Amino acid sequence: MNAVTPKSKLKAVAPKAAAPSRSKCLVYGSPGVGKTWTALDFPTVFYIDTEGGANLPHYTDKLAAAGGVYLGPAEGSNDFQTVMEQVRALAEEKHEYRTLVIDSISKLFNDTVAREADRIANEGKKDEYGASKKPAVAYMRRLVSWLTRLDMNVILIAHAKDEYAPTGGAGE
Repeated sequence: MNAVTPKSKLKAVAPKAAAPSRSKCLVYGSPGVGKTWTALDFPTVFYIDTEGGANLPHYTDKLAAAGGVYLGPAEGSNDFQTVMEQVRALAEEKHEYRTLVIDSISKLFNDTVAREADRIANEGKKDEYGASKKPAVAYMRRLVSWLTRLDMNVILIAHAKDEYAPTGGAGE
């Protein structure tokens, strides 16, 4: 067999032992199923609470016992720019935190969309082609990029979306 085989375009290589990395996960579910409670079980949590609900004693006691810290709405947690600054600082500065929790990423995203929709409306413009979502989507892209750089566990907590029932309108 002297046939000439063309050079392969396949780029896969033999598997090697991979170094363990930090978990990066999205926890999604209905209220009350234990998303926040479980996230606080991770080691040394830097907890970004966009809703302000985790400032209740049973959460703060658990967070304090685990050596974690809390950033809530009073510190700017419901502003995407502030959250981005905190994530960048966690990526660039030396610190003792081992887990980042953002609870909830849904609220942060939705609040950013709502603020942009208000801005557009206040300018007397229409919210066309998803214009109100563009800043939130851009922030999410940047956030995901920075989260991959973190040498930390990352837990993003998201809310289950309400199901909307038909209202009897046209076409139903």
